[in-house]
Amino acid sequence: MLGHLRKVQKSVLIVLTAVICIAFAYLYNRYDTGAEQGPSSVAFTLEGRPYHGSEAYRLANLFHVALRDLGISPPFSVQPMGRFALDILGDQSGMAMFNPNIDRTDFVINLLEFRGAAKRLGVAATEEQIQKAIESISLFHDDAGKFDPVRYRNYLRNGLSRFALYEFDLRELIADFVNYETIKTLTGAGLGVSQWEVDRAYKARYETFTAYEIFLKAEAFAKDLKVTDDQIRKYYDENKASFQSEPRRAIRYLKFSIPPKGEKEAEDQWQARRNVEANRFRQAFKTVRGAIEENGKSLAEAIALLQSTDGFKALKPAETAPFPASAPPSDLEGGSQFADRIFNLDEKDRNAFDTVATDTAIYLYWLKEAPVPAAQLSLEEAKAEVRKRLEAQDKDAKLTAAADKVRKQLSELLGKGKTITEAAKSAGVEAKAVKPFDRDANPEGTGNASAVKAQALELVPGQLSEPSMQPDGALLVYLAARDVPKRDSEPEDRKRLSEEMSGAAASSGFEAWFAARRAGTQLNRPMVKDRDGNSVPLSIEAFAPRR
Repeated sequence: MLGHLRKVQKSVLIVLTAVICIAFAYLYNRYDTGAEQGPSSVAFTLEGRPYHGSEAYRLANLFHVALRDLGISPPFSVQPMGRFALDILGDQSGMAMFNPNIDRTDFVINLLEFRGAAKRLGVAATEEQIQKAIESISLFHDDAGKFDPVRYRNYLRNGLSRFALYEFDLRELIADFVNYETIKTLTGAGLGVSQWEVDRAYKARYETFTAYEIFLKAEAFAKDLKVTDDQIRKYYDENKASFQSEPRRAIRYLKFSIPPKGEKEAEDQWQARRNVEANRFRQAFKTVRGAIEENGKSLAEAIALLQSTDGFKALKPAETAPFPASAPPSDLEGGSQFADRIFNLDEKDRNAFDTVATDTAIYLYWLKEAPVPAAQLSLEEAKAEVRKRLEAQDKDAKLTAAADKVRKQLSELLGKGKTITEAAKSAGVEAKAVKPFDRDANPEGTGNASAVKAQALELVPGQLSEPSMQPDGALLVYLAARDVPKRDSEPEDRKRLSEEMSGAAASSGFEAWFAARRAGTQLNRPMVKDRDGNSVPLSIEAFAPRR
């Protein structure tokens, strides 16, 4: 027997070694064939090849590596690798910067399409190009800005491993980036920017505005407003439907007061007293909710049960008279903080209740009676509101007329060669100088900063704006100058701006090229039902590993 085994020993070892190799190759294969998973594990089919969930999800993790790990540098600057990730992502790129949980399905599909397009184009990164690109990434640089192999290895061990990825995955991603840069250069040829475009963009970015504001206060036109009874009656008849009483609601409530801190009380003692009342509220809430949801009690029965419980026998519900949301009763401490929630209680559910914490108390409340709906106001009831509206109309009309008159006077005086301050003085108004400002900042020293800026951006030097109605008056803006100040860094700024614009032009060329390549792609994505029962394409995020 032993002799026979010695004869076949070599053959057995060869077979056993082959079995072990196949098993390990299958177990650690980074490509998911999906043969054992069946059709339900297919994330999508691209150009006739099915991509299964685990493989697709592995590719999806490359997006976070490209954008968040390698593509953004402090404080929030998008690096070339980040631009690559966003361009491959496509339509969702605007949201991806601020939403870490974005659906990455499009990125995976587009990345695979890009790899195929690059291969057909004959573009393939060399090992030398890949290594050079790795060494250019700021994450792997030391404090002197040079490539640090230790930092690179630390990222492979502690950063890349978070996504169950390996160095060959990273190098493959870097190869995609190199190919992207190559193709972007090819597709962007002839799309460079002219010096005129750079000059225009530089001026738009760095020019400053010198402006004056002329402001007519509305309160100056609120005097001697006369409204007759006939005007009130006529306005009421024409706008009768707009005069409605506010809906009103009355509530009952249990109040758990939050004790104020004593003048000499220690912080921990005060917090302990607060916690006692908070715990009483939690117990009360649990009792009421449990009685209704678990034991089928009505709200009234649940409150009665609470009042029969030790520690709550002295707790008596308080109640309010019907009140509108705009004017909660004064005895409802902090009621203005949650009046709108009272009016959102379901009036048809007799067991509806809500809880809320204000600065001074915690409330458990419910409707006392059926709400009082809005109703038509009579002429007498609406008279004060009608008068208020008519007076506002009269005031606005006088303000508009005065602003138009002032503008006409100023324009005539400016046309005769007067300065804006001289013209304003002659017209009986004040032209207030605004501190010079640029496009990225609102002017200082004015209560109408955004309005002044918006008007100034539309004017040429020496031009006076049309009157602009503001909440408390009418605004006119005179633009004295818009200049580009001399800057020591102007050559560097122009160079950087030219590079940014050239990069944007190249990206546009790449996007057009890539869109054309994707147009004929054969793509099939399984459909699933969302929460609303609508059919939507299956997301790669559905294949996230269970934790």
